Amino acid sequence: AYDPVARSVYINTVHWCAIWTATEPEGKKPGSWYVEANVAMDPLDQTSGLTYALDAATGKELWKREARRPMVGAITPTAGGIVLTGGGDGMFLALDPKTGAELYRFNTGAAISGGIATYMVAGRQYVAVATGGVGLQPFGEIGAPTVIVFALPPETGPSGTP
Repeated sequence: AYDPVARSVYINTVHWCAIWTATEPEGKKPGSWYVEANVAMDPLDQTSGLTYALDAATGKELWKREARRPMVGAITPTAGGIVLTGGGDGMFLALDPKTGAELYRFNTGAAISGGIATYMVAGRQYVAVATGGVGLQPFGEIGAPTVIVFALPPETGPSGTP
């Protein structure tokens, strides 16, 4: 995700090895996409991820944070000066865009692999996080599909900014 205020790019990574063994194609149509294989994924306890920030102009790494599970959630930088993200361990995080320091953590109880939206209604800022049932079957931390919405205190952040 690009943050025009901080002039940074934020990236989540997945560190998860697998062995793909090709199998004989059955019914492949010429000119079509085709993948047929047996896949052996490393155990979940051998996975990890990173969230890191790069200077958008130079590509220089500004900071990075390690995670105990792959970081598959989207990253949402805000005009109010926070970076929102989440991962396969179900942790929703608010980070400082300059240092990567954790400002807030919430255990959603299920993997986060989708987007994180922020919006304002009647002068109040909200953050919505989609969790659970999100196609991360290997994580084993699925949970029911849920959208968790946080309401920020009215005095949070610069007036009128997300």
